[in-house]
Amino acid sequence: MPTYFRAYEIAQLQSYSGFPAAEIAASAVDSLVFLDEAAVVRAAPLPDASVLFSDSSPEWAEFCRDRLGFVVPDWAAESAEVAAAVRAGRA
Repeated sequence: MPTYFRAYEIAQLQSYSGFPAAEIAASAVDSLVFLDEAAVVRAAPLPDASVLFSDSSPEWAEFCRDRLGFVVPDWAAESAEVAAAVRAGRA
C-alpha cells in the first residue's frame, strides 16, 4: 500500500516545542523533510528513509493537523467522486 508524504521546510516544523530543528537541519537536504501518514518526519519520501523525528503525542498530531494543515487524502472518496463525475459526463 502506498504511503502518503508531504514535504515541509524545517522552519515550518520548528515552532513545535519538541522539534529538534538544529539537529535535523544537519541531516536534511535543502532544508526539506517529509512527513508521512503516521506523522513521522523522514529524510526522504520513502517508507524506509531515515526517521528524523517521531512523536506519538496528541500534541504533535494536533500540530501537524492544525498548524501544518497535514491531512492524509481520502483516496477512496476522491476516486468515487471522479468516477461519478465521469459517469455523469462532467469530467
